[in-house]
Amino acid sequence: MTDKTQDISAGQTALEHADGASWSASFFQSDAELLSFSVGGAKLFSASGIRNHGGNIENCRSLDSLKHHRNDGFPGGSIESVSHASAPFFTSRSFEYAGNRFKVTLDAAFPKDYSSECLLSDEFCINPDVAETSVISAPADLSPYFKRESYSRFVPGTPIESELAPISWIFKFRNGAVLEIGTGDDIWRWNIAEALGASSKFSVSNEDKEIRLLRRPLFSELPIPTQRRKFRFTWFFAWDFPKQRKLVDPGEESLVLDLAKDFNWPESARIMKSDGNTLPVPCFHSDIVWNVLRKTIRKNLDSKYKRIVFKNPPVSCACFSAAHLDRAKKKFLVHGNTVALMNFWLWANRRLNPIGSEFHFLTAPEDDAAASRPSIKGLSIINQN
Repeated sequence: MTDKTQDISAGQTALEHADGASWSASFFQSDAELLSFSVGGAKLFSASGIRNHGGNIENCRSLDSLKHHRNDGFPGGSIESVSHASAPFFTSRSFEYAGNRFKVTLDAAFPKDYSSECLLSDEFCINPDVAETSVISAPADLSPYFKRESYSRFVPGTPIESELAPISWIFKFRNGAVLEIGTGDDIWRWNIAEALGASSKFSVSNEDKEIRLLRRPLFSELPIPTQRRKFRFTWFFAWDFPKQRKLVDPGEESLVLDLAKDFNWPESARIMKSDGNTLPVPCFHSDIVWNVLRKTIRKNLDSKYKRIVFKNPPVSCACFSAAHLDRAKKKFLVHGNTVALMNFWLWANRRLNPIGSEFHFLTAPEDDAAASRPSIKGLSIINQN
């Protein structure tokens, strides 16, 4: 596996990866485009910077502040970028990549008494050669379980809209590639608009032969005054390509543990529903869960297992326990587990790969929502290094 950064021009820096299905991510010094991503030579999407009501207000015009860090001994790394906006606020992003996915952390700092009709908004332009689009969302009745809806075609001028942030948008292309753009585990923050007296809208549409995804977590018909505060939003994108091999049968040389059956989780570590009751599966934002599972990995570092596999991770439900986020006074704060699972997958493989072993999550084959998501399928990618 090789990955490298290179300056293409004065306004463009590219991160390229060559192994299996090669990919490249380009970062631009541009008002209209901050990021472009391609797999196997085919461009899947481009993304704009943050916008206000009148247009772009973010311009990553100091690309010399973009830094690349590579994880020694394990495929992956991170990119950090800083953008100074023309409006009086500041943004920074970190892009962490491993396997078939990027995790993005966006920090935005607003000054006191700054106001705009739209405080946060960004847009994606998706390759139009899409055969099917799916939206993974949390049901409006606050059930913890996600649901999937699929659309084989878009009617021009008729967008698919939601006031709540979808868990994921999934685009299946005719060449076999699949792209997922997902909300981070901070579901509550993406849906904070009502608490701030604002509105939110998330939509995907077919416009002028282009598929456009618009995220507006904070906007209003009238200018929204702000107090001095910082916002942190996380999101991710992941991709699936026919060349990526997935683990289906762990085999006899694997240690396989069922997260719902082989561990005696206390109530405080489990997925909590909106009524306060719990499910028998752990939430990966619980410190108890991480401590138990890290000990499980560490005590098997001297074993001869080819793989360590955790079955049935919480990939198709949300958790409402605020205590898992160190905010017990709130009691309920809805969050996902996708990014936390990515983090654990990365932690475990950094320890197992150097000794010739691998770590995987394995979902139930009947889990329809999980089966369609590249981010979840990527947690069982077989290391080809």
